[in-house]
Amino acid sequence: MLRSKSCGMVWLFFQRFLFAVLALSMLAETALTQAGTQVDQMIRDSITANRTKIDTAASWHATNEQLGVLWQHLADDYAAEFDMQRSEDAFMHSVKLLRTSPTQALYAGALSDVASLYLVNDRLKEAESYGNKALAIYEGIGDKRGAVVVRVGLAIALLHEKRFAEAEEVSAKALKGLEEQEAPERGNLVAGLLANSYAKCFQNRCDEGLVAARQAMGVADAKFARDSSEKISSLLAVGFEEWKTGATADGDKAMREALELVHQKTNMPYPMLVDAQLKVLTSYANFLKATHQKTMAKQMENEITRLKDEETPVCKNCTVNVMSLAAR
Repeated sequence: MLRSKSCGMVWLFFQRFLFAVLALSMLAETALTQAGTQVDQMIRDSITANRTKIDTAASWHATNEQLGVLWQHLADDYAAEFDMQRSEDAFMHSVKLLRTSPTQALYAGALSDVASLYLVNDRLKEAESYGNKALAIYEGIGDKRGAVVVRVGLAIALLHEKRFAEAEEVSAKALKGLEEQEAPERGNLVAGLLANSYAKCFQNRCDEGLVAARQAMGVADAKFARDSSEKISSLLAVGFEEWKTGATADGDKAMREALELVHQKTNMPYPMLVDAQLKVLTSYANFLKATHQKTMAKQMENEITRLKDEETPVCKNCTVNVMSLAAR
């Protein structure tokens, strides 16, 4: 991940990352605490500012490295609005400009961000390809923190591809790397634990998976706000795995709490919020159908239909959930 990103850009990167985890049942603490409409305006203002800097680059003699970073920030902004085509285009500009940067961590960060974008959009082979390129660079320059971020993303991509044993191995390496850090990023830790949890559960070891999910919940409770993406992601994982280990009522309670929290959440761009709500609703609706709670399931489906009508057109097909993953 780019060391030069602002706190807001770091937050957006990790939010996208964690919503890929949400998509399965679905990494910095939130730097944006304003209401949703204020966040939306901040993103629009940032897009305008970055576009202006890029358009006037010749007048201030910008280097390729400086331009590459600006294009990456712009790509992050577009992704926050779920304008995925413009985000991808901006990332490609960034990758091209940073490829020959003497600061190879910047190039690796751009590759890692592209992998994150493709992961959210279910372009899994491309996510894996870019992630592996970023990992090779991070390992080559001894950047252990960057390598951890990439490994968590790779583990999530492998989960989506039903390569569960590989996902467990890669997430375990990420967790080991986090253990070796003096001050590990807690968002990475939550995402790594959840990836490891699902990898175990999808290999018929949900008791072990539940242990990891509860560890993630403990980190989320201790380090993040109650309505954080980390907390919501952990609740969904715990709920899913409690259900799979026979504690259906407890699983239902955890998923309902996740649903309640995501409906209360406001401190993120509106398109991202709608996507998060759809992921939680879809997961819970599938749980209700699987447990033969038809009336409640119908209510959830009606809410999903309503939200999809509000969803930004560029991300109409971005919602995946753990129950459908199990059935693929």
